[in-house]
Amino acid sequence: MNKAKDYLDSSRLELLEWLKNAQAKHVWEFKCPVYEDEATFKDVDDPNLFFKLTSNEQMELFNWCVTVMVKTQAINHNHTSYGMKHLFGKAPLGFYVTNGAFKGAMLLAGFTASGIESNNWNFNVSEKSFKSYGVRPSYINDRAKYFVRR
Repeated sequence: MNKAKDYLDSSRLELLEWLKNAQAKHVWEFKCPVYEDEATFKDVDDPNLFFKLTSNEQMELFNWCVTVMVKTQAINHNHTSYGMKHLFGKAPLGFYVTNGAFKGAMLLAGFTASGIESNNWNFNVSEKSFKSYGVRPSYINDRAKYFVRR
């Protein structure tokens, strides 16, 4: 039992250290979408908000991204970062995160983002990642909201 606990403790410490080093290497500079004011972007949609989370929150969110979300070659336009962050919030160890913090975790986890000119991004995530949660594609709903807002 002690070996397993020691292994988990050392793995946790290694992940903490990796996340600390990642902050120094990954300071992202994205432009604020034209329909969103700069203050809102910095408070809600900036991927650098990931580094404002506590170390335990960073680990939980990052771990969820790499274990639940499955990478694919193609960008999945059926789901946005906004919907995925809510999926994470409903997970057993999930909690509320901003859209920006979620986007930062996905970038750190090695996912590719698309639609970065808007506040809700798409990533190269397999549809199977969502089916296990019973989530249907939200592409039409997200696009309809965008056009209605304009």
